[in-house]
Amino acid sequence: MSGRRHLGRAVLSVVALALVAAGCGDQHERLRVGLLRDCAGLLASTKDGAVAGAELPLVRRGARLGGDGRTLESARVAGVDIELVPACTETGRLTQLIAETRWLVETQGVEVVIGPLGTSEGALMRKLARKYPDVTFLIGWGTAQEATLRDPQPNLFRLTPDGAQTTAGLGSYAFRQLGWRKAAVVTEGYNAGLELAAGFVAEFCALGGTVVERDYQSLFAPDPAAAAKRHAASADGVALFSTYSSPVPYVRRYASAVGGSLRGRLVGSGSAFGDPTALTPPTGTKMTGIVLGGVISPASSDRELGSYVHSFRQSFPRLHPATALFDATLAPYGAMEALARAVETTGGADGVELRKAIAGLELDLPTGPVYFDRNRQAVARITLQRLGYRADGTPTLEPVRVIDGVTQDFGGIFTATTQPPTWDAPKCERRTPPPWAE
Repeated sequence: MSGRRHLGRAVLSVVALALVAAGCGDQHERLRVGLLRDCAGLLASTKDGAVAGAELPLVRRGARLGGDGRTLESARVAGVDIELVPACTETGRLTQLIAETRWLVETQGVEVVIGPLGTSEGALMRKLARKYPDVTFLIGWGTAQEATLRDPQPNLFRLTPDGAQTTAGLGSYAFRQLGWRKAAVVTEGYNAGLELAAGFVAEFCALGGTVVERDYQSLFAPDPAAAAKRHAASADGVALFSTYSSPVPYVRRYASAVGGSLRGRLVGSGSAFGDPTALTPPTGTKMTGIVLGGVISPASSDRELGSYVHSFRQSFPRLHPATALFDATLAPYGAMEALARAVETTGGADGVELRKAIAGLELDLPTGPVYFDRNRQAVARITLQRLGYRADGTPTLEPVRVIDGVTQDFGGIFTATTQPPTWDAPKCERRTPPPWAE
């Protein structure tokens, strides 16, 4: 009996030491990372790119792809094994997102969640982060201010700019360089488009410009000719923001309404412009000279971006080359790079120390330098680029202006108490413009 008592005490001592070690934030030997990516619906084609984006920082640190070109082997960072656990979501299906996040956290035991895509999805992840305070959330691409600006959660980070940040600089460019005083805003009438428009409206109006119309229908119209003619007559130019909808039909009609050339008459932004077909001029349309903000495109000449693209294509030759530039690929790449850097700093410490390390990072990502504000929202670089064409008709984008340090609050215009972007918010009013617009 005495021997059994001693053995029992020994076992209890080992358990107690293990619990103490866990409570003191000892180093992990393995870190499980959940990845939420779209497997169905509108963005299903981005599924493989999202996984590749998350894997690339690990491949650059010595991980290997198995013979099937898909299985990641020997993924270690600073002596910590990194295990990636993918899960399937679908943009717009929030109940599925909740279920998959619960599966990752409660069943798979992940300590970090990367993703998903989507505007409403980002706002929802803030609520899920509150439910799981011991899990670190690195949310993916999404335009919602609400994810981080209002009631920010200490365990949630976003490394991509929100919608308003994405369009920073376009309002002041239109006002100062193009001489616009009246602008029409054309975008989609749901969350993503409203968030993009908010940045332009706030900046352009802060300088003294007037938005004569906010058109949320014409991108969906079978023939937007009437709207394009109206905008050409009432405004000096059009700010066009498109995420899921092709801008080409509207661009064709607006170009016709202003005489064929869009130089000085159109600025734009949105992930739809990342599709090369959106940069190909419709017949009879001259798109040379239009300026786009916050767009990553195959036509970009940025060297750092080029290095990333080369590395991606070398590592994942089975994927289409353009995959590297999808928002769905870039966002998990940035999130995993941040996580890997934090693990290298802490040696794999527990969640609290890991989050402190992430919050203090300054990263050079393919989209430019990024660091976090006090709400753990990216303070990002936004580049304005002018569209041009080579002799063979291939589009090119040359930088017009690089704006570092674009903050989510736009110099105080957007706060935790301001109304989220809607069909008529923010109001068009003159006020102190953001620093980059002065």
